[in-house]
Amino acid sequence: TALQILPDFKAQGLANTAWAMAKLMADHEGRSEHRLLDHIAHEVARNAKDFTPQGLANIGWAFATLAMRHEALMDAVAK
Repeated sequence: TALQILPDFKAQGLANTAWAMAKLMADHEGRSEHRLLDHIAHEVARNAKDFTPQGLANIGWAFATLAMRHEALMDAVAK
C-alpha cells in the first residue's frame, strides 16, 4: 500500500503526493485520505532538510487547503 512505501519516497515525491491529495480532497470533500496525509507529514518532518523551498511550500499549501494541522510538520518546515 502507499503507507508501506511512503518511507521510500524522496522529498519531491512526498511534496507532489501531498499537493495532489489536497487538490483531490478539496474537489471531492473526501476525508479517508487524511491517514495518508498524516503519514506524509511524519515523513516530511523526519526529512525536512531534503526538501526544496518549493517542496515545503507545496506541503504547506496542501495542509492549509485541507485545514489540517500537524505540529511536527509545521515545526520542521519553520526551521
